Formats: sequence, C-alpha cells, structure tokens
Amino acid sequence: MSPDFGSLINLLDEKLESIKSQVKRGPSLIYADETADGIAAGAISFDLLKRIGTKPTVRFVGIGATSAGMPEFSADVRIGIGLKAGTEENVINLGINGEIFAEGFGFKASDASLSTLAHLLRNREFKSPSTHYLAIAGSISSLMDSGDFRELTGLNEAVLEEGIAMGVLGSERRIDLGFGYILPLHSAISASVDPYFKGITGNMQASESVLNDNGIPLKSEDRYLTLKDLNDDLLGQLAMVLDKHSESGPVRRSVYYQNNADESFFTWNIRDLSLMLELLIASGSTLLAFKLASGAASFSDYDAAWRTSMAQLRSTIDSTNRILTNRERVIDDGNVKRINANGVLNFKESLMVMKWLSRWKGNRERMIVLETSQGTDELFLMKPDSEEVVKNVEEVGEYYGARIKFIHPFLLVFVNVIKAGQFYESFRSRAGVP
Repeated sequence: MSPDFGSLINLLDEKLESIKSQVKRGPSLIYADETADGIAAGAISFDLLKRIGTKPTVRFVGIGATSAGMPEFSADVRIGIGLKAGTEENVINLGINGEIFAEGFGFKASDASLSTLAHLLRNREFKSPSTHYLAIAGSISSLMDSGDFRELTGLNEAVLEEGIAMGVLGSERRIDLGFGYILPLHSAISASVDPYFKGITGNMQASESVLNDNGIPLKSEDRYLTLKDLNDDLLGQLAMVLDKHSESGPVRRSVYYQNNADESFFTWNIRDLSLMLELLIASGSTLLAFKLASGAASFSDYDAAWRTSMAQLRSTIDSTNRILTNRERVIDDGNVKRINANGVLNFKESLMVMKWLSRWKGNRERMIVLETSQGTDELFLMKPDSEEVVKNVEEVGEYYGARIKFIHPFLLVFVNVIKAGQFYESFRSRAGVP
C-alpha cells in the first residue's frame, strides 16, 4: 500500500471540524497514555482544544492499569488518536483507541508517533506557535529514529522537514550525549544511557580516566568543559574514543533542536527533552512533565524538573548496572535474552530501561524480555523480533488470561503471578526455543 496523504488530510479536516462544531456542548477530555509520547501528544491536543474555545481536562492513563473503569476504551488496540464528538463530552483518546493511525494510510507504525499525529491534527488549524519539536520528542521517545545516525521516516520525517523549512527546527550530525551541552563532559559521559558505555556509564572515575588517558581535557582553567567547548579536532578524537566503548552505535548522530531555544538548557536539544520527560514519568512526576511539554512550567518548575530528573537518572543507571552484572538476573540462550528486574526496577523505570537496551547493537534484531513485578501481576515487557513472535505471545497470553498492551515497539504482557511462569515456558516452547 502506498502512502495516502490525501486521505489522511481529509480525515484530519473532517475530525477537526467535528470537534470545532461541538465545543460549546460540554467539557472536553483528553485521555493519554502515561508515556513521553503520550504527554507530548497530550500537550499538543490540550493546546488545540484550548484554542478552539473549550477548557480541556487531561487525564493520563497508567499503562499498567486495567481498563475496567473505562469500558468504552480498549487498551489492546492499535496506537493512534481516537476522536469522539457529538456526545456530552468532546473526547480525544491518545494511544487508547486508534481512529487516526499510521497504518490506515499506508505507513508503518514506526512512521508516525502519537505526537506527530496530534501535531498534524492541530496544524490543520493552528500553525503558530509551532509544536513541531513536541512531535519529534514523542517520535524519539517511541524509538522511531532508526539506523546508526537515528534518522526519522514517514510522517515523522515530514514534520521534521517542515519544521526545518519554517526555521523553527534545526538538524545536524554531531556527538550526542544526554545533557551533553549542559553537564561537564566527564559527568555527561558517566550519565549517558544512549549511547551506553559499558564499564563507564554510571562510573564517574572511569569517565574521567578515559578522557585523561586520551589527552582530552576536563577543564579550562577552573571551569569544567562541556561538548560545546571542544574544537573539531578534540570532538573527532572524543568520538573515536567513545565509539570503542559504545554499546549503542556511533556517538555522532543526527541531533534535532529548537532554533528559538537557549542552547544552554535541556529544551534546546529535543533528545534531551524526550529523556527529561521519561525520567520525570519514572519518578512519578507526570504533572511536572506535562507542564514542561505544554509550556506552562515556571522557573521553579524547570529547576525541580532538572533536579528530579538527574536524581532519577543516576538511580536508574545504578539499578540497571547492578542487574546487568548479576549473572542470575540475565539469561541469554542466544534466542531470547531475559532480564529479571523484580524488586529492583518498577514498571515505569522498566519501560525506560527497555528503550535503552533496545538500542544496543547486540539486541536490535533479537527477542528481549524484561520481567518485573506489578502488584498481583507479573509483567513481561518484550521487544519482539518478528510478527510470528507477536502472534505466539497473543495466542499463549489468551490461554493464560493475560492482558496485552502494544506500545511501539514493545509488547507488555500482564499475567497473574501464579500463571506467569507457565505463560513464559509455554511461549518459549511455542517459539521453538530449546
């Protein structure tokens, strides 16, 4: 099927007109998945509804929660935007019930994040101020930037190119470390999870040593250096050094940024914003994350976001390193890599860590399972390597009464703890794993 832009535009216009005609009938609600993509899409949708004359309420739906309290919504459908107008409430469902979704127009699931779809809907009516950066942040958080240089495709790429043409976005290939233009260089390396440096991430002393041993300065006079302080020669040398240790491909990749933002702050680099949102969600600060995405944050909110995110990042890196170095917690039979995070990572942290692990060179084309406890359920968070695996998970899961949720590119399988072991062994057998 070839991409059908015309049909997509027609549907967006139709749904937008439907919502506009109903805003005076009652309050508006936005239901969004509690993910970075869901928050960014929620912020875009919030702005849309506010601008067309209604006072929207945003409700974030925990992915691990049952949908029993919302019988009209299913948690087991394709990812997209659902719209309901003409009822007592104007409802936008983000990631819960898909009516506008990439596959419906000949695109792949990886071609359009929730944020991109929400941006395209809003952009039919309001082009300013731009929400291109939120669309890209959501796409990155959903791992829709692929290849060694992390390029976007499909509708995500179209939004990026439009943003660059408008002058609101920029893109260039450069060394990329999380918060690398804010933190001192050695600190950014030790706090880097994408790329992840084996033996260095989470180890400040090792980070300093790798710089000192390769003649890359930590300081200039009394000030620590950041990435933006290094000249081209030092940047090239740093790239060669870090590439040797990277589990996640080259450190030089496509960096997407806002042209109208301060380069010294995390909202300039869109990858930093995406990571910040994920860290705030993992820490339980979803409201603060929404404030950042919606532009409603105060200076004190930004300060709290930075402190909370860095504390969460350090904590999660420490926990992840402890898990990965424990032989009893990592089982790798060559077909399935199973990581037991029970008692160490909560669900939200596990989702974030699974994204980090999925970037690793050795994990990209294979099945990964990360297990954690979730109340009376056992959660198997999976990165399937084929449609056949997805089919096996669904069929075996149905037999054991599992709830399955798809969040690109992961499958979340919630199984009663008593049945969890049986489910996993049955799945392995069905998949032909010895």
